[in-house]
Amino acid sequence: VAALCCYWTFPGPFRYLSFAIGVIGFFTEITYKTGIYFGLGVAGSERMIIYPLFLWMAVFAAVLFYSDENAPKDSLLDRFFAWTVSKL
Repeated sequence: VAALCCYWTFPGPFRYLSFAIGVIGFFTEITYKTGIYFGLGVAGSERMIIYPLFLWMAVFAAVLFYSDENAPKDSLLDRFFAWTVSKL
């Protein structure tokens, strides 16, 4: 769900990658719950749920690491960096 929410809050290509990863993870979770395994078996379907999440977390960390700390006002990045500075 977080990957899908980033589609509306982040600019640039990360939003499209986030949306694609979120759809893949959500779709495979729904098919796993209904018992459709696409020939991968139970363990393969579980991996198709969790691997997109790991990929998204790594890309999200890279986006935050390389993002500009002077983000536009009221953007998600501005709120994130304001929160981290206020907690120090």
